[in-house]
Amino acid sequence: MRQDDFRTALRAVMARRSLTQTAVAQACGVEQASLSRFLRGEKGLSGESVFKLLPLVYGTSLPSPTPPRDAA
Repeated sequence: MRQDDFRTALRAVMARRSLTQTAVAQACGVEQASLSRFLRGEKGLSGESVFKLLPLVYGTSLPSPTPPRDAA
């Protein structure tokens, strides 16, 4: 899973459910500032933060792994 794909999926869930960054951060136990920087594309998220957000974004059905990009 690439960060851009996760960012897009997280934004879609937030928009669909009318969730604010603050609400997501509080519900999932992540820092709102880190979430904000991630959504703006300024920084990535720690593995721990991604793990905490996975259930919100994908529920119990996780996405299949993304194959590596060709080096060509």
